Amino acid sequence: MKYLGITQTHHGSSAAVYDGERLVACNEERVNRVKWSSGFPNQSIDWCLNELGLAIQDIDAVGFYMTSSNYLSSARSSHTDVWRFYPEALYTVMSELLQRARPEAAPGVRHIRESVHFFDGKALELYFIDHHLAHAAASFLLSGFERAAILCLDGTGDGCSLSVSRGVGTEIEFLYRQPFPHSLGQFYATFTQFLGFEPNADEYKMMGLAAYGNPEVYAEKVRRLIRLHDDGSFELDMRYFAFHMVTERFKYNSRFVELFGLPPNQQVEDVPQGYCDLAAAVQRVTEDVVLHIATCVKRLTAEDNLCYGGGVALNCLANGRILQQSGFRDVYIPPNPGDGGLAIGSCAYLLHTLKGARRAFVYDHDYLGPAYSADEIRTLLRDNGLSYEEPANIAEAVAKRLAASKVVGRFDGRQEFGPRALGNRSILADPRSSATKALLNRKIKYREPFRPFAPSSTQDRVGELFQMRPQAVKATAPESFMLATVPVRDQWRAQLQAVTHHDGTARLQTVFAEKNRKYHDVIQAFGRETGVPAVLNTSFNVRGEPMVLSPQDALRCFYSTGMDTLAIGPYLLDKRPAHA
Repeated sequence: MKYLGITQTHHGSSAAVYDGERLVACNEERVNRVKWSSGFPNQSIDWCLNELGLAIQDIDAVGFYMTSSNYLSSARSSHTDVWRFYPEALYTVMSELLQRARPEAAPGVRHIRESVHFFDGKALELYFIDHHLAHAAASFLLSGFERAAILCLDGTGDGCSLSVSRGVGTEIEFLYRQPFPHSLGQFYATFTQFLGFEPNADEYKMMGLAAYGNPEVYAEKVRRLIRLHDDGSFELDMRYFAFHMVTERFKYNSRFVELFGLPPNQQVEDVPQGYCDLAAAVQRVTEDVVLHIATCVKRLTAEDNLCYGGGVALNCLANGRILQQSGFRDVYIPPNPGDGGLAIGSCAYLLHTLKGARRAFVYDHDYLGPAYSADEIRTLLRDNGLSYEEPANIAEAVAKRLAASKVVGRFDGRQEFGPRALGNRSILADPRSSATKALLNRKIKYREPFRPFAPSSTQDRVGELFQMRPQAVKATAPESFMLATVPVRDQWRAQLQAVTHHDGTARLQTVFAEKNRKYHDVIQAFGRETGVPAVLNTSFNVRGEPMVLSPQDALRCFYSTGMDTLAIGPYLLDKRPAHA
């Protein structure tokens, strides 16, 4: 049985194909080069099918992560009988079916099924799956846990913003669902917008900015906006918010502005201290709320393991609190826990829960996207008349350049599906100097100066550098996907200045040789060169653009920034000095 999962959302559209043994997935923005691309993921669907040698006729069912009828209200509603052009047909039928679904029934509906006859009468079933059920499936069914508590926190989906469920085997049972507008995701997004950033997109910027503020300045006022209950639910004081009013441009109102005594921020490059303090307070309160919810979930379910999903699960600082303080023995967060990952959740739900197939595949790495062969790369380099070398040991060559304070773009293997670059589409640098951070933000990433960077270290050395929990050094741990902060050991902070946050933590990626041997070799080689078994890792892109996908994208980004070297497949390109 082969299943296609589709996400179409302003958070970024995507597609995945899964058969229980093989999983491939692609983000539409990486292909069409439009960040947060929200259109129907035609090109991602094509790539997933082609990668596995399939045609649309080979797909047994399609899963879509929403049951509400108004989701695609702007989609085209005319019918077409030209089924051989399957992407257009699929787009149209989804629009039609979504408009026919009853929104008033959605909160209690697990999925809606319709059939469309493609190609000589074969029925292709389409399932419109409850949003939080798809989140829960993405979090639990590929986790490797036989049973677990499941927590999902996001902005909203199918009228829900918080859900608690239990997963056992292939079944998922909801225990609690909190309705919109009482949403932690929208709470955080409101402050993101107030601070001058793009809401529902730039929340990671506010999280980075929080490190520069004093949370105590505004913490009491921020806490006024949210009331916690003993069962893990919460309420927002909606007198201060406008995100639930579709006619309003801003998520906050005049009462919100008056509460904090600050006008909406306009200086996103050099943010005034008052807004840094506000960001710190919001981050602190958000962490407290998430931890409160997680501890209530532990008490409610009495489960040892937690699976955690939804867009709020991208808050790595809050995740660190869950890992350390919630009482769960182990925690799994999928590499793409937000809406982009629901394409995978939809597939997993169809195969395992709906069809009852045995769970064998574990989502323990994120290298699910397109890859390019050495021949393809070499042809491109030659066609463009570029000088390159093919070192006998490219890991050693890259490490020597990093040790000499060179900034290296690394392009190799399958692209990461989630929002984090995990070595295959990464910009690498020496983590030892604090000057590296300013250089990368100013001359290469072209982004705000407060934005932090992350370290990658190998599984055999990571415990020397960072304070790790007992379950942390394994491929499925959040620390393997840059989804949690961990304390940097005191004796290493001076040598990891470029990747250590103001509070002494770092957003870690643990690299396993069996999951990414080539990247593992680079880090090991750098450790031999410098005595520091870690490198600085940030996504291979510039501000406002998606992560690079193809060799052409990598070359364009390399030559338009201040990067010194490009390691692309087995080849190495060094920029000549300007006077040469």
